[in-house]
Amino acid sequence: MVTDRRSPCDKIIKLSVGSDDPIIINVHQGVLCKSSEFFKIAMKPEWADQRDEPDTIDLCEGTVDVVKLYVDWLYCSHIGVIGPYWDENLSKAEKSKAAHEFYKTLAIAYLFGDEVVDVKFQISVLTRFTEFEYRSIHKPGPLIFDIIYQGTSAGSPMRHFLCDYVVLRANNDPGWAEGFKQYPPEALVDIVTGLVAKRKMPSAIVSAMSPCKYFERNEA
Repeated sequence: MVTDRRSPCDKIIKLSVGSDDPIIINVHQGVLCKSSEFFKIAMKPEWADQRDEPDTIDLCEGTVDVVKLYVDWLYCSHIGVIGPYWDENLSKAEKSKAAHEFYKTLAIAYLFGDEVVDVKFQISVLTRFTEFEYRSIHKPGPLIFDIIYQGTSAGSPMRHFLCDYVVLRANNDPGWAEGFKQYPPEALVDIVTGLVAKRKMPSAIVSAMSPCKYFERNEA
């Protein structure tokens, strides 16, 4: 009998994470299958019986930290771990590194949610991402855009969020300009498209585009 609770009668499923030296993560079958279409199918008898160990699922390409985060979310329905970021004893450089690692973990977790077809988990990841971004002075950098744009397709909610973030937050600080040089081309297209959509059309377009703005006048 499959349940969505930690019942003493519920079967324990082993998630084997990694290929070289796999780590085993245990989870109740009902909990594992409550929102993931991938795991629901994987645990059907016709699929489970094809594995050497029916109660073990290989996640060769998975990241241990992300799979642990996912299993923790399955049990408590919340993503709360952010590492040492809020430690007042950390230097600015250490906080920046901690923020970057957290953004990276969430980005990879979002892609994992895609792999196991768990939209509820992806929503939770995106929610945590927005919460952290709102409270942190550190912004998601180009690497986060790379991870998401390499692992998702057009129309992805996370792509949409990242581009909206730039459209609404970016300014003329040199740090933004440096970051733009490293963004994936697809992301830049989406960002520019978003900027154009949100831009207010100038009331006097002729004067706004005056040639005087673009050429130095010879006063001699």
